[in-house]
Amino acid sequence: MDESSVFPWGWASVLLGLFISFSSYAADSSPEPQLRWTNPGPGAGSYLWSAVFDPNNSSKVYFGGDIEGPLLTEDGGDSYRRLSGGLAGGSIPADVHAEQAIAIDPGNSSILYLGTWLGLFRSTDSGENWSLVFPELLEEEGNPNICSVAVSPHDSQVVLAGIGNSFENGDGRSTNGADPDPTGVQWRYLWEESSFQDFGWLDPVWWPELNIGFMAISPSDPQILFAGGDHLFRTNDGGETWTEAYASPRGENTWAGRGVELLVTFDVSVDPNQSDRWWVAYDDMGLWRTDDAGQSFVRMDAVQADPVTGGTDGAFSLAVDWENSDVLYVGRNNGENDSLVDLKLGLIYKTTDSGKTWQQLGTGMVEGGRPQLLMLPGGTENSRTLLCALYGVGLFRTIDSGESWEQVQTGLSNFDREHLWTLGGTPGNSQQVYLGVSDTQDAEQPGGVYRSDDAGLTWTKLTGPTAPTGQVLALAVGATGVLYAGTTALYDWLSDEVEVPRLGGLYRSEDQGESWIRVLDQLRVDGIMLPSGHPEIVVCAASSFWNFNSKVNAGTYISRDQGQTFEYASEGLTHTRIWFVISDPHDPDRLFLGTGGGGLFVADLGTIGEDPAPGGIPDTSIKLTFIGFNSDGESSILISGPNDQSIIIQVSEDLKDWSELTDSVLQSGSLEILDNEAPDFPKGFYRALIE
Repeated sequence: MDESSVFPWGWASVLLGLFISFSSYAADSSPEPQLRWTNPGPGAGSYLWSAVFDPNNSSKVYFGGDIEGPLLTEDGGDSYRRLSGGLAGGSIPADVHAEQAIAIDPGNSSILYLGTWLGLFRSTDSGENWSLVFPELLEEEGNPNICSVAVSPHDSQVVLAGIGNSFENGDGRSTNGADPDPTGVQWRYLWEESSFQDFGWLDPVWWPELNIGFMAISPSDPQILFAGGDHLFRTNDGGETWTEAYASPRGENTWAGRGVELLVTFDVSVDPNQSDRWWVAYDDMGLWRTDDAGQSFVRMDAVQADPVTGGTDGAFSLAVDWENSDVLYVGRNNGENDSLVDLKLGLIYKTTDSGKTWQQLGTGMVEGGRPQLLMLPGGTENSRTLLCALYGVGLFRTIDSGESWEQVQTGLSNFDREHLWTLGGTPGNSQQVYLGVSDTQDAEQPGGVYRSDDAGLTWTKLTGPTAPTGQVLALAVGATGVLYAGTTALYDWLSDEVEVPRLGGLYRSEDQGESWIRVLDQLRVDGIMLPSGHPEIVVCAASSFWNFNSKVNAGTYISRDQGQTFEYASEGLTHTRIWFVISDPHDPDRLFLGTGGGGLFVADLGTIGEDPAPGGIPDTSIKLTFIGFNSDGESSILISGPNDQSIIIQVSEDLKDWSELTDSVLQSGSLEILDNEAPDFPKGFYRALIE
């Protein structure tokens, strides 16, 4: 993320401390009056960014932070003093009091280096006095922000200083760093663009900020270093040349990660015609596509914050056309950065050529907020019904694939219209849709769930005594109409005083939201997944957030009885700040999960909904996949399994009484049944039996 947005304060807005002067005056005999200041106060109150122990004295620790100047304790924390010799007074600007890095010479603990927002300073007397060593002279503006410092363990004459946002980005290396005479320090710039053999996908055109947030020197080989910030680079020759160490090229504008997955993943949409082709929406890093089921990824944005897509750097929500997979709708914004400005920027774009060109939809009307998109079933490529919930703005609807929009207000309260959070459709029902809204942090306004039975034109809030009233984060409807809502209590999500129905968790309704039961007691449920091929399966994601609470067990949970009971099933999930969990609508066994910093995760249900036979799961499993309406208005069931097997398809409304739909033979391992063979597929549970 952009470091300038992480630390947005200005010096003028910060009270640096209370100073008191004491003086005495005698009319005839005392010396000239002097001012001597002391520094009382309650302690702490701002950010400390760095700390380093004296290697020879565990009671001696140096600290640096955002506004306070370097501090030293020599008694293990019982008392502190500020080390300001050469830093306070004169013409040195206040930015010198912001220190992001402190390093000690491993061969001489009295020599220290201090990385500040003005440059690099050195002390040869344990921090009592400091002198500027880089740059040679301070300028009125544009001085380097030294955010990392490393002293070579092999040769303390070699000092590396990493430069952050506020200066020409890069890495300076001193070849005479321990010389007590600052004029003898020589620096070489090791971060020239020409020294990079490979940038990976974060190339200088797309991502011009080559900031250094960290550096590490190999303790066994001084020529090997890692450095970077948003990137990760390695050098094997002491910094003369660098190569990226986070991705591998797989073709033009295409890369495969190496496991350094750091992205915030907001959404995934699968191509209806090519199951291995996915669109992936990332915060900060825009829109990507994989054509090989995640083996490699194509960067779709020409540059970060591309003017072609309104200067937005994040893709937030996706909807691909049911039939023409070249048509994609994308809700874009500036992701989590927008939380600093109350989610003000949000735009909708459409491509009809797989991302080569883009058109903004709803210009001047459907703008602002956090654009959550939902495409309803039915229509044609030019007559799709889409809803867009814009946080802080309202709800919008189109019935002509985005050519025109109307704002929907009927049934929505003024407060709720400005706090729309999520949308959920009903499988096979183009008219019924659900809307989730957020509560407020001050506890005065609850959240909740709305239902529309006319494709989003009018709304009814579900206000029964058991209806969830926290922040509704996710909504999902199963094939039998069972409704689920994942919630948290935004205003005090871990408080023991919050009670059901405001308390976070997974809520379940069998009567279209008229009554609810809390079926999972985790305090934040961010995602719900109901695979169409397994009507008895419910998967939900309980997320970790920013506070500790022993009640939280973050990860994924699975139910095999339509949400009646759940068990923890989270193997391989190594990041649990979760944004969503969904299934592939064309392959219900495949699950996607997006995280807030760990990238995208993929899992396979397989035959998880079936009871395994003795000795393990049999290899004679049958998969049923429901296909949406084709151009002739027909729907179908795709059946796959072992070749040349005779199978019977049955349907049940209650999982007890089963009736035969059809019987067929699986030739070549697959078979498609159109609704002209079994008109108007009845609602219920489906199963395939091998004769």
